[in-house]
Amino acid sequence: MVSTEPTPRDATTPGDAFHSLAFRHLDPEPWDGTLQDRLFEYEPLTLAGHIRLLKINNLEPLASKNWPASEPPRLPHYEMVQVPLNSLPTYTALSYTWGHPTRTHALPISGAPLAITTSLAEALRALPRIAPCEYLWIDQVCINQADDNEKSHQVQIMGEIYSNSHKVIIWTGGEIQGLQLAVDALISPGRQICEGISDLKAFYNLSHADVEPLWQLLERPWFRRAWVIQEAVLPKAAVVVAGSCQMALEELYWATCWPMNTSVVIDRIRKFYASKIVLDTIICLKHPSKTYTSSYRTRDHGFDSLIIDSLANSHTSDPRDHVYAFLGLQKDPNIFIVPDYSLSVIDAFTRVASAVIKGTNSLELLRFLPNNPYATQLSDEDHTGLPSWVPDWSARNEEGRILRDQRSLAHRHTSNFDAAKGVPHHPDHPVPGEESKLVASGCIIDSIAGIFSSARNPELREGRPRFFGLTDEEVTALDTTALSDPTQKLRKRLVAMLTGGCVGVAPPGVEEVLKCYDEGQPPLERRENPLTWFLARKFDLLSFTPARSERKKLGLVRNTACVGDLVVILHGFQVPIVLRPTEGGNHVVVGQCYLEDAMFGEAMTWKEDEADEFTLV
Repeated sequence: MVSTEPTPRDATTPGDAFHSLAFRHLDPEPWDGTLQDRLFEYEPLTLAGHIRLLKINNLEPLASKNWPASEPPRLPHYEMVQVPLNSLPTYTALSYTWGHPTRTHALPISGAPLAITTSLAEALRALPRIAPCEYLWIDQVCINQADDNEKSHQVQIMGEIYSNSHKVIIWTGGEIQGLQLAVDALISPGRQICEGISDLKAFYNLSHADVEPLWQLLERPWFRRAWVIQEAVLPKAAVVVAGSCQMALEELYWATCWPMNTSVVIDRIRKFYASKIVLDTIICLKHPSKTYTSSYRTRDHGFDSLIIDSLANSHTSDPRDHVYAFLGLQKDPNIFIVPDYSLSVIDAFTRVASAVIKGTNSLELLRFLPNNPYATQLSDEDHTGLPSWVPDWSARNEEGRILRDQRSLAHRHTSNFDAAKGVPHHPDHPVPGEESKLVASGCIIDSIAGIFSSARNPELREGRPRFFGLTDEEVTALDTTALSDPTQKLRKRLVAMLTGGCVGVAPPGVEEVLKCYDEGQPPLERRENPLTWFLARKFDLLSFTPARSERKKLGLVRNTACVGDLVVILHGFQVPIVLRPTEGGNHVVVGQCYLEDAMFGEAMTWKEDEADEFTLV
C-alpha cells in the first residue's frame, strides 16, 4: 500500500506531472499510459477483515462555491488507506457503471497514477461539488481487480462494505435537460399516489415532454446492471445523481409513478419497464414495511428467486457476477456461498445451486428449469455444459412455471401444491470429482403416454371442438364415457389441466371458462384469441404441452417432454417433475409438470425411508 502520509508536492518531479495529468477528470483527456514504471501498485490487504478506502485531501476548494477566482484551486490529493471493518471512518460508497473496460484516465494516488475508466473519471469530476466527502469506497479503485483471491474475498464482504457506508452516491451519467424540473414537479403527486392519499388523476394532464427527462434517466445503463440492487439497498441512504441534478432514491421512485404513455415506441416502453422493475425491487427491499411497497414483489421468496427475478435486464461483464452480485442480500444463515473467481462459470453456478439446496433442504430451485437457451448470457459451451439440475443464473426463465413462488401466489390468488407432503430433501455429500451430480430421493408415479399438441392450438382445426381440439380417439383414450357424459367431467378436467391447476381457485372458474369457450368469447380478451391460447398466456404456460399419462391422467408438461419420460415425485419439491433416463442409470431434468391426482400428495403412497434414489446429471 502506498504510504498514508501525504507526499510533498514537487513541481520538478515526474510524480507531480502525473498529479496534474492524472486528475484529468477535471478536464478529461485520454491518457497515453506513459511513465508506466511509476504506476500505482497495490499492497496486499494486511488482514482478512480490512478494506481499502480512498482518502481525499484538499477537498475544500472543489466543494466551495466561494473559492477566490484570483487564486487557482489546489488539486485534490488522493491516498489509499487500509482500515478494519470494525473501526471504519464515515465514508461514502459510489455506485456507477464501468462502461467500456478500457482504462483511459488516471487517478493520482500519492503521486502514482492508477488507471481508471472514463465513466469513473466523469463521476469523480462531479463528486466533490455534489457530495463532498473525505473517504470514498469505489470497487474499481479499492479492490485490486487483478487479484482474483482478493476480489473473491472482497466480494464476500461487499454486503458489509455497503451496509456500513454513510450513504451511496448513484452516478448515472451527465446532464439531462429539464430533469430537475420534472422530478420536482412529480415527487409530491407520486408520493401521494404511493401512500394511497391520491389517485392517478394528478397525472392525467401530463404530456410526453413533461416526463421525457425521466424516460432518458431510466434508459441509462445503471438500471440494467446486476450489482446495483445490493449497492442501492444496503446503505443507509441513496442519492441518485445525473450531472448537477440529484435526488433521493425514494424521490425518483415517487417521480416515476405516473401512468404509461401508450404513444411511446414499444422499445422504449420495454426499457422503461425493465428499469422500473429494478427500481421497484430496490425500494421494496430497502423499505419492506412501507405501505407503498406492500406489493407482491416485497414477499420473501428466497435467495434463488431474488437472483432469477432480478435478471430481466441485468448485465455483468463476468457471468459469475450474476450470482455474486446478490450475495450481500443473502440473509439465510444456512446458505453459505463463497465467491471464487478461479472457478469456471459452470463450476461456480453448480456450487451456488448446491449451496442453496443444502441450506434449504429443498429442491425448490428446480422450478426455474429447464434453462432457456434463447435468454442465456453464457457461451454455447458453458450453457450446454451445465448440469440439467443447475439453473442458468445468467438468464431469467420467463417460460412460466407450474410451481409458483410466493410472489406469483399472491398475485394470482392460487393455492400452493404439496406433492411430496412436506417431506424435505436430505442432501448427500457429493462424491469427490462428481459435484455435477445431485442425488435426490423419491418415486416414479407415472410416465408420459401421449402428447396432445392440438389442445393448445384448436384454431388450426375447423370449428370449436368440444374437447379443445382433441380427437375422438384421444378423448376415449382418457375416458371411454366422455363423449356421452352430460356432466362434462372430462371437459372440466381439461380446463384444470390447461391452467396448471389454477382455474377453480382463481377467477374465472371452470363453468365460466367452458361457457365462454362454447360461446367463442374468451374472457377478458379479444374474440379472435382462442380460449386455450388465452389461458396459456394468462397463466404463463405457453411453454407447456397437454399430455396423457400411462394411468390415463391428464398432465401439463414442458414442450421438450417426450413419450416415455418418467413422472416422479422428489422429496423437497412441491410438484411432480419429469425426468428422462440416461445411460448409467442417471436422469436428466426435463422440467416440472402438472398431473391430475398428484398435486397435493395423493400419489405419495410410500414412507420416507422407502423412497428410491435418482442421480440427476
